[in-house]
Amino acid sequence: MKTIAHRADLAAVAELLARAVPYAVTGEASLSPLVDGAELYAMRDHQGRTVGAFAMTRTDTEAGAFMDITAAGGLPGHDLVADIDAAAVAQARAHRAVAVRCLTKRPALRRRLERQGWRVAGWVMTKEA
Repeated sequence: MKTIAHRADLAAVAELLARAVPYAVTGEASLSPLVDGAELYAMRDHQGRTVGAFAMTRTDTEAGAFMDITAAGGLPGHDLVADIDAAAVAQARAHRAVAVRCLTKRPALRRRLERQGWRVAGWVMTKEA
């Protein structure tokens, strides 16, 4: 791991998490709905600098609990996919969740997640009303 996840407050990670807003699959136009009720994590490098962040919420279903990554962002030049994957899986295990989920419309992120063992679980379809 190049970075380690630490619990954080919104003030410490808002700027990094806001990078996810333009890519929000469900149409959010601001950060607030993406982090409402979420656990927030700062990804810190070996020098203690915050280089990324992610937000997770727990969703309980009949199939079990899921930990949903609702927002993530990092500084340019820092590929945090593997590190956030490891931290998110650790949190899912701590919450006794059956899986970690995320929604993305970024093909490159999908490919990187697949290399980490993620799989496509479905498609989100929309049509203008």
